[in-house]
Amino acid sequence: MLRKMDQEGRFENFLLPFDGKLKKDNRWVKLAAAIPWEALEEIYGKKFSPKMGRPGLNVRIAVGALIIKHKLNLTDEETVEQIMENPYLQYFLGYEEFQEKAPFDASTLVYFRARFELEDVNAINELLIKTMSKSGKPASKDDDDGNGGGNSGKLLIDATAVPADIKYPTDLDLLNTAREKSERLIDELHEECKTSEKKPRTYRNTARRDYLRVAKKRKVKKNILRAAMRKQLSYLGRNLNNIDKMLAKPDCDLDKKSKELLDVLRTVYK
Repeated sequence: MLRKMDQEGRFENFLLPFDGKLKKDNRWVKLAAAIPWEALEEIYGKKFSPKMGRPGLNVRIAVGALIIKHKLNLTDEETVEQIMENPYLQYFLGYEEFQEKAPFDASTLVYFRARFELEDVNAINELLIKTMSKSGKPASKDDDDGNGGGNSGKLLIDATAVPADIKYPTDLDLLNTAREKSERLIDELHEECKTSEKKPRTYRNTARRDYLRVAKKRKVKKNILRAAMRKQLSYLGRNLNNIDKMLAKPDCDLDKKSKELLDVLRTVYK
């Protein structure tokens, strides 16, 4: 069951413990006024049963918390801490007065994210874009200094929920990317070291086919995914061993950037 928003939490009535008042030109106050919360509530409300279940936190808290996390590039834990300490963030979430305790646990953000499917995120983004466009604000600027100006452009509610044209990273994708980068390091070493020996085999075409065979499927069973990951790990491990053998030879070395990449690849493999 969805708990409806309390519309009593207006700007003029928001209470602070030190008898102060919020500034109207603060970026979070402006953003709160620009976002069509009622329209977002219609999208968010579809995730709940109208009669069954315990009432969840309203859409302004759920979506607002994800916006704060994404906009400030915070972890889940730090997002909760910032909300607990900042009255402007609490106002942005629709609270009527400042609360000194955390409004929710950091793990709650996981549930917020889980409730939004790709279609929901796209619908919310489109709604926000239309709203910002109607307000007459420029589409390419995002004022983050809190000194005025407009909040506009395309706002993604969370880094783990993105439009369809941005690929969502998975373990299999990361292993495939790591394998491809290891192949490029082998090519680089073979070219730079000018060795007469044959370049180590990477089986890149076979590895690519193995990856695409699974990556193109909309739904993949866990056992098939694990098998695909084991194959990519095997290809990556073989490449890393060949890179180590090549680096062991005299006058065969990588530049600083490539060495840093190699360290990352070893970490991914580990």
